[in-house]
Amino acid sequence: MTELACFSRYLLQLCYFFTVLGAVVSSVVGCSNKPFRSPVYLGGKMIDAEVLNTGHSVFRRFCAGCHGIDGKADTDAARSSVPSPRDLTLGIYKFVSVPAPSLPTDNDLTRIVRRGLQGTAMPAFTGLTDNEVNAVVQYIKTLSNRWRTNEAGVAVPHYPDPFPPEQRDVAIARGEELYHGVARCWPCHPAYLSPAERAVLHEQYGKSTLYTDGYELPVTLNGGRPTSDRTKFLQMLPPDFLSDTFRAGKRDEDIYRSIAAGIGGTQMYPVYDKFSADDLWALTHYVSYLAHLADTPKAEAIRRHSEFRR
Repeated sequence: MTELACFSRYLLQLCYFFTVLGAVVSSVVGCSNKPFRSPVYLGGKMIDAEVLNTGHSVFRRFCAGCHGIDGKADTDAARSSVPSPRDLTLGIYKFVSVPAPSLPTDNDLTRIVRRGLQGTAMPAFTGLTDNEVNAVVQYIKTLSNRWRTNEAGVAVPHYPDPFPPEQRDVAIARGEELYHGVARCWPCHPAYLSPAERAVLHEQYGKSTLYTDGYELPVTLNGGRPTSDRTKFLQMLPPDFLSDTFRAGKRDEDIYRSIAAGIGGTQMYPVYDKFSADDLWALTHYVSYLAHLADTPKAEAIRRHSEFRR
């Protein structure tokens, strides 16, 4: 077992410990098992009180140890976890199918509860019933006032993959060009082309015009250092696709969703409306190609070729 796997296992054990402890403490101090007596308007619809009471019970048993009874993630388990659990009172969610700052769909929250987030202390809760998952998803909404005044967002379009298996190499080549040229992903994520190759693409495409809201992508032809995403307890770097864990999974549909919808609360902006379906999927296949090279001689060769420093 690798050191990373051992550390991840330790985090999961720690999270479960504090979950059980949190449930015991909450029962000792006399928290009501049924705090909801009437329906609550959340995310544009009325949620039945019994559903919320069930969700409250599930949350106390399985979630409060890390996220805290009030959802603020200000717990000992949170301080010991890398990355730290989400502060659910903010109403900001990272791995969802809607562009920020929209609120996620129920399908998004259900997927995260069911599948967990890889490389974190958020496990996959496969043992919960469908009713329990739905209940805790609805209860989570009560922890942020955003759900009381806003409806859930609309998922970005999920176009079918236009590249059959025999055209995968074409998609990867196009994705490589988009990643380093048009989309300019590498000032935040690592670069995987040499400085000379990146300079050619920079000359060809110039400054990125993807964002028209005043946000300017930084350009550093030698790669430089990537920007970081500050969380409550530490800063998180954007992933290196040749080595880092894909939090929301590395299936093609997961990668496509993160590219198209962006990652809420970070500088990973949505691009679903700035690229064609072909280019969205080309980027997806390129990132997927890199991910499946992890821990191979080819990955090390790409890293040396890029001269990227992290």
